[in-house]
Amino acid sequence: MTPLSSPRTGFRVAGLLEATPETVSEHRVALAELRPGVNAHEDAFVKLGADGTPEWVISRGCAHAGGRLELEPDRRSAVCPLHGWCLDLDGLRYTNGLGTKQPVPFEVEGGELRYRLERHRLERPDALRTPVSEPIEVRFLAHACVAIECGGFRLVTDPWLIGPCFTTGWWHLHPPKNDALELLAGANAVFLSHNHPDHTHLETLAHVSPDVEILVPDFESRSAEVSARALGLSPHALAFNTVFSHPDAPFSIAVLLAGSGRDDSGLLIFAGDRKILLAADSRALNHFVLPHDVDVVFDSFAGGASGYPLCFENYDLEERRVISRRHADAVRHHVERVVETTRPRAFVPYAGYFRVARAEDSLIGDHNVSNSVEEIAETVAAVAPETRFIDPRHDDRIRIAADRSITVDRVDAPALYTVGPDYVAPYVRALEEEAAGFHADELVGYFEHSEFQDDLILYVLPTDQSFVPQGEGVRVDFSGPKPVVELRAPDALQAEYQSAEPGPLRRLEIRARREPLAHVVREQLAWEELSIGFQCRVHRKPDLYNAHFWFHFTNRYIGSLRDRPEREGR
Repeated sequence: MTPLSSPRTGFRVAGLLEATPETVSEHRVALAELRPGVNAHEDAFVKLGADGTPEWVISRGCAHAGGRLELEPDRRSAVCPLHGWCLDLDGLRYTNGLGTKQPVPFEVEGGELRYRLERHRLERPDALRTPVSEPIEVRFLAHACVAIECGGFRLVTDPWLIGPCFTTGWWHLHPPKNDALELLAGANAVFLSHNHPDHTHLETLAHVSPDVEILVPDFESRSAEVSARALGLSPHALAFNTVFSHPDAPFSIAVLLAGSGRDDSGLLIFAGDRKILLAADSRALNHFVLPHDVDVVFDSFAGGASGYPLCFENYDLEERRVISRRHADAVRHHVERVVETTRPRAFVPYAGYFRVARAEDSLIGDHNVSNSVEEIAETVAAVAPETRFIDPRHDDRIRIAADRSITVDRVDAPALYTVGPDYVAPYVRALEEEAAGFHADELVGYFEHSEFQDDLILYVLPTDQSFVPQGEGVRVDFSGPKPVVELRAPDALQAEYQSAEPGPLRRLEIRARREPLAHVVREQLAWEELSIGFQCRVHRKPDLYNAHFWFHFTNRYIGSLRDRPEREGR
């Protein structure tokens, strides 16, 4: 099936989004109540010099998942209880995460410190507003895949429609209906929010016409571009907070960056006065600088999708369940914040409909804690009772008329397939056949060419399906100018790791199933294929998130050199 109209002219810059400040809250505290150093005051940290003079004020919100930073006893660092992100309060930089904190303005009057925590509203300039009379049809296809159609132009987002992802770790909980691939094949443009395979899926993207424009976020790492090029696509990278229009489309689009420091993004769609926001997996999207009165918001809701904590063996099983529940609660609170900020007419939970399907992954299936659609419906009703909650499992087609009225219905069509043993087995067998002949010596060259440097020693052990080491593994010292890789027996690797005392170098042990590990290394894929796909077990000393390792091996050291576009002249 050919696209509905030719997209060859492509999306072009129309203008920039604008952020209008809004005062959320004003705070004041007597300086006499504070002491030199860092003080926690309501939703902020305040630092006083030795003479009692205020030096800075920062918000206590964590940049990762919106948690609340808690001051450590030494008052020189603050830690988020959700995932352990640690903020160095001397340099205002996350020590085991990515990014920095920026001070907010303050003033001192009459011995009182006053500061404001502001929120901004995202707006499209009036010059970019054009009337659109055609209705918008929004079709939920599966997981994070949505088709938006208006005036004969169809945009499809994050297509994962068939097969597994994360090296057979994830399977569809609710497979798409039998017309989903046809809708994808007839798209004029496809947007890929980031490079995780449940959003950029090789087998599904093979059904996209070569003429279709592939849109990706312009991440600094170029991870989305590299992943798309590795799949044989020619992506068009879109700058953030910029409005793009297409001569054949009655709507315009803008890409927003996640505020978590991760390569995640969301998509904002404008059609006249109507607005649709698809947040994908983003946390703190655009630092919560978002439009108000959005017609429909799609946001992820489930949690339990990171591999943490169930694949991390620093905790016993009960501790993992507690952490998992806490993370699911944080996702629910994040949904509250998104709804409070965008004030949508309708809310749709998506990007959380997956499950494990292999018997070897029963621990994940039995103990992974996630939010249900019903829990999210209650959350949305509590914070915004006027917002209409749409369950896409039942009502998968939404129409937004020119007057902004919303109607929904259910497409009457059977599922494209059923996820069962007969569906799963061929994919598992293909992965096993692909890994034939894999040996740990392939890891030596892989890591030697990684160009990664950090105060970290990594231990990688290939394993069987039960995570019992099988054959040699590698020890990788990233602390020097070049990685030093040694091939060692598994007993020697584990003995060194287990006996290692605290020191200047952090240590990370990853036991990964041989077949997925071979696939990731040989195809130079993101290492989060292993962690998010529940295909490894992790232990770390100290128990802190090694953000730079995961970012580099998920967003930078991926694809081949031929897939890396030059930034200049693009």
